[in-house]
Amino acid sequence: MADEVETFLYENQEFKVTDQATFNQASELIKVVNTRIKQVDAKRHSYTDPLNTTIKEIMADASAIIKPLEDFVKEVKLSQLDWFNAEEARVKAEQKRIDDEALAKAKEQGVSEVQVPVLEVNKTARTGFATATVIKKWVWKTKDESKVPDEFWCLDTKKIDQAVKDGTRSIPGLEISQENQAPRIR
Repeated sequence: MADEVETFLYENQEFKVTDQATFNQASELIKVVNTRIKQVDAKRHSYTDPLNTTIKEIMADASAIIKPLEDFVKEVKLSQLDWFNAEEARVKAEQKRIDDEALAKAKEQGVSEVQVPVLEVNKTARTGFATATVIKKWVWKTKDESKVPDEFWCLDTKKIDQAVKDGTRSIPGLEISQENQAPRIR
């Protein structure tokens, strides 16, 4: 089969559409090729469909086992994060208390500079088996859409495509035109 393809491509490598007759010939060549592609694809499916069915069954069985474990991990991670956030708030409050005490003591003693220990939450926990690190990540959420700069908005291409399909021919800021595409061969 591969040899047939190679021979066909070699025999037709110089083919170009130059007039109505070669345009018609191109349509016939494309139809022959598309028919052959369908035949090859049908043969492939006869081999792969049973394999894909087995794969889907294996994946479903594995998913039934894995999903509860993933849910457990998610809950434990949320618990870790809750604890870390509470610990971070506790350390921040403790740091403020220490700072306030140090400032009060410095004023009392008439000292302009004072050394204060800096408390930090341990972001990484290591055991003999695992290491966990809490990572800070910048996040955002919309508070007032009317104040978001234009550069952060994007076009809804599905909505535009549907409007054009429905007959809209003018949308401010967009150019709507037609372009030729390769012929459909049936």
